[in-house]
Amino acid sequence: MRGHIDSKCKRDTASHWRTVRVALLLAADSGLRREELAGARRERMSPTTYGDGDDVVWQLSIIGKRNKERTVPVSPATIEALAAHWRDRGEDFESATAGPLLAPIFVPSTGRAERKHADGKPLGYHANGINILVEWVRKRIIKEMRDLTTDEMKLLVGTSTHSFRHTFGTHAAAEDVPLDVVQKILGHASLQTTSIYVQAEKQRMLREAAQFYRRQKTTLRGTIKEWRAVRSFHIDAARPPLQSRRRVVSLMNAADGIRSLRCAFRRRVSGLFSS
Repeated sequence: MRGHIDSKCKRDTASHWRTVRVALLLAADSGLRREELAGARRERMSPTTYGDGDDVVWQLSIIGKRNKERTVPVSPATIEALAAHWRDRGEDFESATAGPLLAPIFVPSTGRAERKHADGKPLGYHANGINILVEWVRKRIIKEMRDLTTDEMKLLVGTSTHSFRHTFGTHAAAEDVPLDVVQKILGHASLQTTSIYVQAEKQRMLREAAQFYRRQKTTLRGTIKEWRAVRSFHIDAARPPLQSRRRVVSLMNAADGIRSLRCAFRRRVSGLFSS
């Protein structure tokens, strides 16, 4: 799905796709909630010393649930997407010192929207606006990605902004990121809440193992069947036809008869000489 979105973002006129990409990456790579996405600001971001060249990891401080502040990592892919989104807004992300990370490119032609944007300063999305972005891209992916399976389409139908946050937790658990680190990034109050991703990964492991054993069993049955067929072929090839076998038996019986006659003849001749 990420590849499909990236391909859509290549067109000069695809500014809305580029906006959506930033929202999805911040949720899937940094584990942000929709309210945190709407409130994320450029002045609360800075590069770290981790990574090389263009692959530097950034950090973002946000105010999350229960009004608690936390710092999350921002992936190089997200930074690249942010730079493209800010260019669409006519701004330079790297040199900027303030502003919402996500902002609409076009202002709706309604009186309320025009009054909100009257001073020309960029305003971020509302939390509900983030949901609208995700809904917009979800419908287009289902329509445009013709090779999706039925199960994949079912998953997409139920996709929300929060689903991408869960994606981060699940992938982090799969890559053996320490549970307390995942907890801090996601902002969970309890480690027990974070452990659901470990349990989900265990369930996935067991599900994949069950499918592997089922395939292995089928393969083993097929192998035994093929072995029996080959063995039967070789036995049949080594065995002469029924008519040939009957002729061999007849010749063997004839040979036995000749041997019996010879023995009788010898006994008869021996009797003649003894008398």
